[in-house]
Amino acid sequence: MLLNVSLIFAAALSLVSCLSIGNMVQNARNEGIYAMEIAEEGAGDTVKTIDKEGKQTLRVIDKGAEQTVNVIDKGAKHTVNVIDKGAEQTLSVIDKGAKHTVNVINKGAEQTLRVIDKGAKHTLSVIDKGADQTLSIIDKGAKHTLSVIDKDAEDTLSVIDKDAEDTLSVIDKGATKSLKSAEDFFIMLKKEVNSNSTCACVNYTCGCCLQVVVEKISLNETGCLNISYLPDEYGFEFLFTLNGLAIIDEKISVKNPPPVCAAIPYIHQVASLCIRFYNLDYKAKQFSGCADVEIEVERVVLKKYDLGCIHIPPSREHKLIIQ
Repeated sequence: MLLNVSLIFAAALSLVSCLSIGNMVQNARNEGIYAMEIAEEGAGDTVKTIDKEGKQTLRVIDKGAEQTVNVIDKGAKHTVNVIDKGAEQTLSVIDKGAKHTVNVINKGAEQTLRVIDKGAKHTLSVIDKGADQTLSIIDKGAKHTLSVIDKDAEDTLSVIDKDAEDTLSVIDKGATKSLKSAEDFFIMLKKEVNSNSTCACVNYTCGCCLQVVVEKISLNETGCLNISYLPDEYGFEFLFTLNGLAIIDEKISVKNPPPVCAAIPYIHQVASLCIRFYNLDYKAKQFSGCADVEIEVERVVLKKYDLGCIHIPPSREHKLIIQ
């Protein structure tokens, strides 16, 4: 059974850097087709730049502690609004041509990031409110939905696959794995049976998934390995799940770790699985290695799967990329 989840993560803010206000002003100056008005009124300054021929408008208002910048580029169909009011900042970017929308709001301890890609039919919403974090990903094209909520001691992970008509829900309230934030969180589902699994990384966390099928014990589930490197401890913690259910959750040393085994739920009286790490290489801030999983019955290996290899910091082919 094929499960396919779009991998989406955080290159949304690169849209902001592409809309450089300085470049717009410099272009207007080079073309010599701008008009500027400056009025000084006590503590407040006002600057207006209008380029009607180039269809660009820049307006800057500085009033004491409050600053407002509005940039409108009608030709390229880009809009940038930046408002800085003391502790509150708002940044909005709209690209109508590419059908991308990015909204970033930073209000003290609360941060909100929203990315909407109408063309690719992807939606990514991230809300960070102090200790509460929420990550939700919706891919309308692939008909998959992944939602993750981390609220201190309570964690919730739900995966819905409308194509396969399967629903997986996992609620972790401190007894299992804590999903700390959108940056160090990564999960990846689905690879074809008996094919090499690919891995992807975000910062110090990597994930690898594949389909585990052992007909003799009626096992056909998605296995995922999430690894977080702990450079200060020269160790790493890892979580292995079957269809979202935590099977192994351990913290071990990077120095010649032994295989870690656990019983498989529902068939634990006869079957178990073991995770083995090999080709490990580590430095102060770097870590790489490979892993495989063995399915055993009474210490007899029925099947062995290669989970893949990871590189921290991630190499180009292992980075999680939003397209």
